[in-house]
Amino acid sequence: PRVSLARRVDVADHALAERNLQLALAGKVGQVGTYAYDVETERMQISEGYAAIYGLPEGTTEIPRSDWRARVHPEDLERLEDLRRRAFADGLREYASDYRVVLPDCGARWIDSRSFISYTANGQPQRVVGFNIDVTQRKLIEHNLAERQTQLELANTIAQVGSYTYNYSTGSLCHGPGSASIYGLRETGGETTADEWRKCVHPQDLARLVVESRQALARQQRELVCVFRILRHGEVRWIETRNRFYYEETGRATQAVGASIDVTDRKRAEET
Repeated sequence: PRVSLARRVDVADHALAERNLQLALAGKVGQVGTYAYDVETERMQISEGYAAIYGLPEGTTEIPRSDWRARVHPEDLERLEDLRRRAFADGLREYASDYRVVLPDCGARWIDSRSFISYTANGQPQRVVGFNIDVTQRKLIEHNLAERQTQLELANTIAQVGSYTYNYSTGSLCHGPGSASIYGLRETGGETTADEWRKCVHPQDLARLVVESRQALARQQRELVCVFRILRHGEVRWIETRNRFYYEETGRATQAVGASIDVTDRKRAEET
């Protein structure tokens, strides 16, 4: 029985060691690191993934918190320290933050951090444990997406192009960047009704547009191009729309997504 018990202990120890190794490898590959530190001594125990994220030598398991401070981007450090002070003062059990670190070989990296705090019996912060994730790639994608959105909005404004989405179930018309200005509609958060849009269409063109749309839906067309006039603040403007329709399996239209282009200058040139 003693041999059997020792055998089970050895197997359990081996399995635990394997799991720890797997966790360490996952942390390094996935750029996820864990840490824990005593508030009084401010000595941080860190995982292999944490060391990899911060560019520390392989095998580093403990650092002073001042070492972490030295790596944080100077523009973010005071904000983080103030966040920690307020968390301690309010007795919070956890708080989250994101910030940049500056590494010698990698430049600035973005870190997403979550910290969990334990307190003494008299309410003093005692220990902080948590995890860090390197989210640099996500931040880069978000930044590029925001840039593209800004560029799209500027292009739409300059070229008089606007996007829109129409929901056939609710009758709501959502205007994207530039669309409301093309039709001279109010900027009301981007949503109006089809009836409000129809009021912008030139009376001599409205009936034709309705017929073209109904015929396209009856044939379950995927796309439709329309050219028509609108009255924008009393001025006649020519608009070209390109629509894509979406249907249920029953054939009922659910949504139309499209773009409106102000082609007044082109139409005037053609007439000339």
